[in-house]
Amino acid sequence: MRIRQAEIEFMDWESPKGRFGIVGRRHIPPEGTQCPFELEHVVLRPGKRNFPFHTHGAQWELYYVLSGIAKMRTDIETVELEAGDSYLCPPGLAHQIINDSTVDFVYLVVANNSTFDSAYFPDSGKLAVRDKLWDSLPKGRFWHIQGEEVGYWEGEE
Repeated sequence: MRIRQAEIEFMDWESPKGRFGIVGRRHIPPEGTQCPFELEHVVLRPGKRNFPFHTHGAQWELYYVLSGIAKMRTDIETVELEAGDSYLCPPGLAHQIINDSTVDFVYLVVANNSTFDSAYFPDSGKLAVRDKLWDSLPKGRFWHIQGEEVGYWEGEE
């Protein structure tokens, strides 16, 4: 199955207050392919964070940097990433990419696309557990803080 980059539309995603946001396109989406992993091409603009600081219960993510410089924040370290670097985030490792440079940070992410996953956001204390956790993010998804249902952005901006 050949996938041409030029035929894939970019998805522009930004949080309500603009702290978080990516421009990305899924080269190998889980929908329709039944593939056990997905490949996404992402552009993180200057001054943005890709997502709130979070963990996955089952999903692995491998990041490969194409261009730019940004920080990978995890619960064990914060390191600078640049072109040619990789970073592996196994389940349970809290992570977030922060672009505090003046140029776009461009990377690929390969995820094992677990059919059932959980996510915990350490900065806000939110938790979600369900199948197809990442479909339609953040629309239609609810998170919980100590049993109370809250929206995706609650406590993040």
